[in-house]
Amino acid sequence: MIRRKEDKMRLIPKNKKAGFEMSMTTIVVIVIAVVLLVLGLVFVRQIFGTATKSVSQVDLQVRNQLQKMLGEEGKDITIYSKEVSVKPGTDFTIAFGATNPAGGSISSLKYKVATTPGREDCVAKNGNIDSWFIIPPAINSQQSFSFDSYETAAAYGDLVMSIPKEAILCTQRISVILIYKDVSGNMQQIADALTLHVARGGII
Repeated sequence: MIRRKEDKMRLIPKNKKAGFEMSMTTIVVIVIAVVLLVLGLVFVRQIFGTATKSVSQVDLQVRNQLQKMLGEEGKDITIYSKEVSVKPGTDFTIAFGATNPAGGSISSLKYKVATTPGREDCVAKNGNIDSWFIIPPAINSQQSFSFDSYETAAAYGDLVMSIPKEAILCTQRISVILIYKDVSGNMQQIADALTLHVARGGII
C-alpha cells in the first residue's frame, strides 16, 4: 500500500508537466495563427491598394487619350472605342469625352444615349434592349444626364452595359449625343457613335 501511494505521488508532477507543455503548445499555436492573420490582412490591403492605384492610372490614361482624340478628330464629342465585340453574359464599359462647341461652361454639358435602328440589329433580334444599359439608366428618351466628371477643358462619362447570357448574336449602332447651348442660348445636339457586336468570339 505504501509503494502504491508513493507511485501515485510521483505521477502528479508528470501530469502537471504534461499539462504545462500542452498549454505552451496551445499558446504558440495561437500566436502563430494571429501573426499569419495579421500578415494576411496586410497582404490583402496591399493588393487592394495596388489595384486602386492601377485603376486610377488607367482612368488617367483613358482621359489623356480622349483629349488627344478630341483634338485630332476636330470633334466636340468622341467615344474611346468606335467598335467593340463582346460575348453574351459580359459586362463592359466604354468611356467618352466632350468639349463645349459654344465655348461656354463645361459643367453645363449633358448627354443622352440612343440606339440607331438598323436591319437585323440587336433590337430586331432581341426586342427591347434598354435593360442592357446600366449607365445611363435610360436610353432613347428625352431625358439627359450629367457627365461623370467635368474638368477645365472637357467632360467625361462612361457607357456601361451588361449583355445577358441569353442574348441572340447581333450588331447594334449606339449613339452618344452631346447636348449644349449655342451662343444664342438655343439647345443643340451633336453625336458620336460606336458599333456593338454581340458575338461568341468577342474579345471581352
